[in-house]
Amino acid sequence: MKTTLITTIFNEEKNVGKFIDSILEQTELPDEVVIVDGGSKDKTLEIINKKTKNALSKTKFYILIKKGNRSVGRNEAIKKASGDLILSTDAGCILDKNWVRNIIAPFRNKDVDVVAGYYKGIPRNVFQKCLIPYVLIMPDKINEENFLPATRSMAFKKSVWKKAGRFNEKFSHNEDFAFANKLKEINAKIVFAEGAVVNWIPRKNIKEAFIMFFRFALGDAQAIIFRDKVIYIFLRYLLAIYLLFIGIVFRSVFFWSFYIVLILIYIGWSIFKNYRYVGKYMGFVYLPLLQVNSDLAVMLGTIVGIVQKVSIKGVIETIYKNRGLSFILIVYIISILSVIEWGIPNFSHPFNYHMDEWHFSQALRAFLKYGTGSVSGAASIPLFHIVSSIIFIIPFYLLRIVNPFAIKSSVTNLQMQHIFFVILRLHTLFYG
Repeated sequence: MKTTLITTIFNEEKNVGKFIDSILEQTELPDEVVIVDGGSKDKTLEIINKKTKNALSKTKFYILIKKGNRSVGRNEAIKKASGDLILSTDAGCILDKNWVRNIIAPFRNKDVDVVAGYYKGIPRNVFQKCLIPYVLIMPDKINEENFLPATRSMAFKKSVWKKAGRFNEKFSHNEDFAFANKLKEINAKIVFAEGAVVNWIPRKNIKEAFIMFFRFALGDAQAIIFRDKVIYIFLRYLLAIYLLFIGIVFRSVFFWSFYIVLILIYIGWSIFKNYRYVGKYMGFVYLPLLQVNSDLAVMLGTIVGIVQKVSIKGVIETIYKNRGLSFILIVYIISILSVIEWGIPNFSHPFNYHMDEWHFSQALRAFLKYGTGSVSGAASIPLFHIVSSIIFIIPFYLLRIVNPFAIKSSVTNLQMQHIFFVILRLHTLFYG
């Protein structure tokens, strides 16, 4: 089966020379190499031409110019490839000398559609050594059954690429993860080749690492892929903000001590889980720093990706497709808003027609004080409703729109009660 190695490049003059050398030094060369350049402004193409021109190799190198993201470049390379077997890698990597041989070996079994190769970091300093476990799957955590292929080290049949719908050209980041999920959807037979190793050069500093994590999260959100780890990150930081809010309100030495202990546990966890891959004292500094750096980058990238996905046209299309549900939601929202101030105290009528919000506010106070909302004089409220209400109130409190703690009884501070209960009803709207 004829093999074509593909890659995309853009301003890679610092790494492309070693990358081309690693192709030429393979123990088994591909039949051809197709490189798609996205419009490099540096000496990338000059270096490639010089390396391939002087090489004593029968492998044919083709360089194409195609502006666009990596998905566009990869699709263009595959379309131009004459091989039925596509080998994919990235120009920022260095191939192990047996990479080609090991990644095509599983295709001796005609049932195999895709081969997922491995990739490992080649650190030059302690910072990069600490970064690697945050980016790559470490050897002791490999699960061959669930190991998804990444374009830095993978091979697939051209026919499978077509069946999976090719690389989605809307995605500029993490397009290979979206492609891998498509391969799973079409039940492509994927096997893991541990010996097909690509060496990855880690980012050099915290800024570059932040951008990389941001791009990964942005790409996932754009592809509507939400990993469990990302959801847990958001939950951790929502809890941290919630606890910080409680600490500011109560100003308790005990609580602040507890909060600091939780932070120290988080720092300790970030060191404990990855220090064995580092083994250097500076890991105690870099590992927590990278944990927080990656957390913030992932949350920001996810939020930006979600916002980018939301468009007026898309919202209208979604409403139309789900017009039955949309009608119910619109009626619900209008109903709640039309009675948003009905039956709650103000200067005109200081007594509540309905006591729901008063009992609910008592449940919130009880939870903050005792850790439960189930006390005498409070409503029986689900725990999640209580916690989400407190989080919802935080920005109103910080902006000094409302101060729930100034309300001492059902007949005092009526204006504050009025504002507070309206906010609680807005939360009920979102909760519903």
